Amino acid sequence: MGVAEGGNLDPIDHPDLLHLDRLMSARIEDTLQAEQFAARVAARRRLTIRDVLLELEDRNAAASLNLADGRVLSGNVASVGLDHAVIAESGASHVVSIVHIVSVSA
Repeated sequence: MGVAEGGNLDPIDHPDLLHLDRLMSARIEDTLQAEQFAARVAARRRLTIRDVLLELEDRNAAASLNLADGRVLSGNVASVGLDHAVIAESGASHVVSIVHIVSVSA
C-alpha cells in the first residue's frame, strides 16, 4: 500500500478498493461471457439448413437428415450446392434437394 505525503494512506491503494476492483472485473468478465453466448445462440437460430450442411461439410462430419417423405438419411456430408447436398453413406452417394430436408442433426 502506498503512503501519501504526511503519512496518510493513499486512497488509490486502499484495500477495500482493491477488493472492489477484483469483484467488478470478475462481474464484467461474467457479463461478457454471457453476452457472447447469447450472440452465438442468436446466430445459430438464424442459420439455414444449407448453412448447417456447409458447416458439416467443412468438418467432414456425419449427419442425419430427416426428409419430407419420412425417410432418414445418414452419412458424411460430401458436398453442398446451392439447392442440394450430397451425402456419402456406405460407399454410395445420395443427392438430396435441400427443400426436401426437414431437419439436420449432427
